[in-house]
Amino acid sequence: MPAFGCRATQLKPLWHLVIGKKVVYFDVEFQEWSTDGMKGHRHRLGRVSVVTEDGMVILDVFTFYDNEEGVNKHLPPPKKKLGVYRDDLKIKNGAVRASTVECWLKDIFDGRTVVMHSKTHDMDAFYLEKYIWARSKTVDTQKMLAGHPAVGCNKNPGLSTCATIMLGKNIQVVEHSSREDALTTAELYHQAVHVHNIDPALYTKDHSITPYYPWVFQDHIISSASSTVGSEDSKPTTPSSDASSAATSVTSLVITSTPPSKAPAPRLLGAWMKPLQLTTTP
Repeated sequence: MPAFGCRATQLKPLWHLVIGKKVVYFDVEFQEWSTDGMKGHRHRLGRVSVVTEDGMVILDVFTFYDNEEGVNKHLPPPKKKLGVYRDDLKIKNGAVRASTVECWLKDIFDGRTVVMHSKTHDMDAFYLEKYIWARSKTVDTQKMLAGHPAVGCNKNPGLSTCATIMLGKNIQVVEHSSREDALTTAELYHQAVHVHNIDPALYTKDHSITPYYPWVFQDHIISSASSTVGSEDSKPTTPSSDASSAATSVTSLVITSTPPSKAPAPRLLGAWMKPLQLTTTP
């Protein structure tokens, strides 16, 4: 049962709803963070919801991040009604530590297709787990419906617009709710595929085919088709079998220098460590 004062509805994942599911539907409402000297704020998870195509809620929870030196916490102004308020992020009101929630989501998404509406910010909101999507596929219903007559040929249809036109219902009236938005996304996806015959395969991004090398610093790697690149004592390394299966041919990787002695704090991993982009040959 949700804690007293808790507005979320499912504080732990219902794993039996995940088993056998190939597709889940996901939405986020945000809180924000910054560091001294940073321009503006960045998003991270505030409230997250995952649902099934038949409207069952797998997870719906508010999340809190531990205090960190040099990291400032921010919330959207209440007047914007974006659905995450200070009381929501208190343990006594059912909020769950972010490290736990991000791990849950990584497990839920593993090997599945995750459907979102306007997915970019939702995908980038993970603050601790940097490879959430490494074994997943994603679909964006906004891209599926962009320019379609079903939404009045709107080239960038918001979720509430799509809900009004396609489903005949108003959402986000009182405030934003990730649970309501995830359920609406599931309905839109069903309509797009089964009523308007939009092929989801055309809008599916497979993230599992991009090899990740989290132990290698991208700034210290050269991808080259020539085995002679690098210093005399540099030795090409062979990509893992998983990576080689994702491409017909992968060039050698040459480490040109050692990683920096002091790596940035984990919260900034996204800024200094990126998925390695391998050069492929036909």
